[in-house]
Amino acid sequence: PRPRDFTAARYKIRSTETGSLPTDQDIVTSIRRGLPGSSMPAWQELLSEADIEAVAAYVKAFSPRFAREAPEPVASGEPVPGSALSSARGAEVYQ
Repeated sequence: PRPRDFTAARYKIRSTETGSLPTDQDIVTSIRRGLPGSSMPAWQELLSEADIEAVAAYVKAFSPRFAREAPEPVASGEPVPGSALSSARGAEVYQ
């Protein structure tokens, strides 16, 4: 696959609103764990935490958006307790 264009600052895996920049932690987590189902491997076994953070900072340097915008994570709220009712409601929404 072609490499990602980091200058465009478009990220799929993030805890922020659609179209927003990812947080530093989002980028670090993607580097550490990789992106299953893609060509991005996990680097946690090969790089130190300091190296992973340095790679995240380097990736951010490709786009001036990171200097202008401060990403805000989306509040996820309280988890819904598992029950037959919540499963049925989830299946209804999915359909």
